[in-house]
Amino acid sequence: MSHGGQWRQAQDDYGVFSRGLVDLSASISPYGPGPKARAEWPFLVNRLDRYPDPDYRELYEAVAVHYRIQAASVVLTAGATAAIDLVLQVINPRVVYVVEPAFSEYRLRATLWNIPVRRITETTGMTDPGLLFLANPVNPTGTLWHPSDLQQWITEALRHDVVPVIDEAFLEFVPDWRQRTLMQPDMHEVPYLILGSVTKFYGLAGLRVGFLVADPRRAKAFKNRLEPWSIAWPSARVAALALQDQTYFDAARDWIIAERTWLLGQLARRADIVGRPAANFILVNPSVDDFDAWLRRLAESGVLVRDARDFQAIRQPAARIAVKTRRDSQRLLAVWPVPPTNWR
Repeated sequence: MSHGGQWRQAQDDYGVFSRGLVDLSASISPYGPGPKARAEWPFLVNRLDRYPDPDYRELYEAVAVHYRIQAASVVLTAGATAAIDLVLQVINPRVVYVVEPAFSEYRLRATLWNIPVRRITETTGMTDPGLLFLANPVNPTGTLWHPSDLQQWITEALRHDVVPVIDEAFLEFVPDWRQRTLMQPDMHEVPYLILGSVTKFYGLAGLRVGFLVADPRRAKAFKNRLEPWSIAWPSARVAALALQDQTYFDAARDWIIAERTWLLGQLARRADIVGRPAANFILVNPSVDDFDAWLRRLAESGVLVRDARDFQAIRQPAARIAVKTRRDSQRLLAVWPVPPTNWR
């Protein structure tokens, strides 16, 4: 799959029905949305005639409390892609720099806004004022930036009048994420932006809730460009409840880390591991002779992985595999046997 989560396309292409599908192409926690949100769901279904609160006070407060920041620094959006669009629309940069390898939507959204894109791997690639997208952890490798290296990117960007945008969508999968996040209790005068997501770690991809964190004055400018009622009321309510259910999600993080450790050992017998995975996905170079045939065999068996050949700055061919439940992992391994010792 050229983009994660395209289960409907897989159904058309391979005749695989969604009910029996194991989707390892989208890196979403399998443990969401948590008991509080699940208990609320029957009530929400019977209240779909309601408009959302236009100020989204409950969700703004939940985000602020959980991430230990001021609500005035938060800008809620209908998913991370909407946040990327909002940044591009408001800042309207002359050029967008993307640190590769990277999430494809940075480049795709900039292209839709007719903004030139420069793919870079070194800070020296920034020469003109603009906007910089950089993810921590990196998508698709899951590798974490060392704090000093991350700070160097920010410093060099600001030196060239480039606004840094740090994507932390997958950071909560990391045990010490609170020590690594660039969100601060007081974001006044902070020159960078942070992209956040309530869909990945909380298993809410179908509800589309994301956010930006910025200096309050800049956040106000972003909010002024938002469409009214951009997040559905059930989405806002479920996201707020999920953020209040941290005991459950702390346990879910431990489950995912344990499964990632086990799956890494299994995949190492079948592929070369790329990078140092710290999130809920693993990038691999599979030990197969025909990559396309391998993808098709998996899909026809009801297992989807992310075809990562559209990513730059990594050895190809590559695939990204989401870490989900043990049963899901075993479905993958059952149709991907260990190659013979004399392979190649």
